[in-house]
Amino acid sequence: MLQVGVLTSHEGSLLQSLINDSRLEPVVFQIGVVICNNCDANALRRAQSSGIPAICINAKKFGTPERADRAIFTTLEKFRIDLVFLAGYLRPVGPATLGGFQGRILNSHPSLLPKHGGKGMFGSYVFQSILETNDEASGVTIHHVDNKYDTGPTLAQEDFHFNRDQGVDALICATKECEKALVTRTIRNIAENGVIGPNV
Repeated sequence: MLQVGVLTSHEGSLLQSLINDSRLEPVVFQIGVVICNNCDANALRRAQSSGIPAICINAKKFGTPERADRAIFTTLEKFRIDLVFLAGYLRPVGPATLGGFQGRILNSHPSLLPKHGGKGMFGSYVFQSILETNDEASGVTIHHVDNKYDTGPTLAQEDFHFNRDQGVDALICATKECEKALVTRTIRNIAENGVIGPNV
């Protein structure tokens, strides 16, 4: 069974969706550990209430970003994680983790990359950027993680049309629904096919 480690930062709504989906039949993947850089995040409580190991790792707690990175890598190895998934993780992934899990770290971004991606493009900033363009569609991109923001190879994308007159809240809601479906489908495909590459 595919063991998934989730890195997250705040509320954990996508994490909760993953937890729920991991328990649907047929069961093909398991959330092995949740790592959060925010020790007060609701994501940690979501994991704990579901019986999933939940650990806070950040530079403040471990002294330096390098030590925190090493702690993340060591924790993922300890729980024998096969695939690392970033669900709203707002920190760069360090070189120890990138190197140790090369080709096995994925991120979900709430736009059709390469549009509306890069440093500073997270949360409400992404959605405001989308609404400021003439785009008739938006969507979600799942991509491999490298040492830059949102530049790794695309693994999967899904788009949807939206009415910009309905405003940012409607766009956020539509994006979250699209994201939950695409993330679940992608991870299930990886678990069933044993491949982490394009067109899974």
